[in-house]
Amino acid sequence: MHYLSLDTVIYRPDGLRDIVLCQYDDVMAELVEVKPSVQLQREFVIGSPWMHQASRGNASLQMSFTVVRAFTTFGRARAWGLDLQETLTLHPEGAVTWLSCYFRGRPGRTRTYHATVDLAQPLPLTSDHDLGADGPSMGRRPEDIRLPGMEGKAWAALQVSLTLTGDIS
Repeated sequence: MHYLSLDTVIYRPDGLRDIVLCQYDDVMAELVEVKPSVQLQREFVIGSPWMHQASRGNASLQMSFTVVRAFTTFGRARAWGLDLQETLTLHPEGAVTWLSCYFRGRPGRTRTYHATVDLAQPLPLTSDHDLGADGPSMGRRPEDIRLPGMEGKAWAALQVSLTLTGDIS
């Protein structure tokens, strides 16, 4: 099933231009999902059976999603996936700006985190016999997406997983 993105994710690798990984209303195979990952160190409190729990700055968020793009040829679709995989793999440290909670086309929430790329993998190419010319319309509402003349074009998908850490800014 395919959806329309509810978020915008912008990756800023150190020393390179911003890379928009997905935008609001992009076609997505998997929507942006963020899971918290908190680990606590436990220390015995001297003279007491109680445990003292203290976070040691090792909390993080695991962000993952799969974005889908249409191209006129299989060559262009494959090049897009391989180029993004190469860039994200060779520049795995940077910052992510995550815009979410959209209302009337404007984000209600903007967060910036330090990011480490865990996975950037282009998925096998498909054509309109798999996604179909109106495959993306399976999102929120068919009229929300405007992709004219998608018949015969190649669809490329990129699966991305990031670890987000640091102070919220």
